[in-house]
Amino acid sequence: MTAITRQNGSGSGSALPMTLAALRFLRLAIGQAEARTDAISITGTPEANAVPTDTRRLQLMADAVTRAVVTVPDGRVIVGLDVVIRDDGGITTYTIMPPGIGVGEHTIV
Repeated sequence: MTAITRQNGSGSGSALPMTLAALRFLRLAIGQAEARTDAISITGTPEANAVPTDTRRLQLMADAVTRAVVTVPDGRVIVGLDVVIRDDGGITTYTIMPPGIGVGEHTIV
């Protein structure tokens, strides 16, 4: 098994390489989450089909934006890129998502 380490250290404060599309996506997701939270606090109930967003999730996304370093893909794994895994079972593609974004929740375009 290969350990995955962050080149610039780990935790808050270290650079978070990502594509420009991923940064734009993250900023949009923060705006949508804040709007949902505002709607819930005003009405007292979640709007239809919305999942309440907790404070920690917004903090994760905001921290990712402040640490974002827009990076041109150069062969390293960065937020916003697809990673293709080939094995005996076939080919599986994963998108590296920013912190605070749930699995299957969004797609970076």
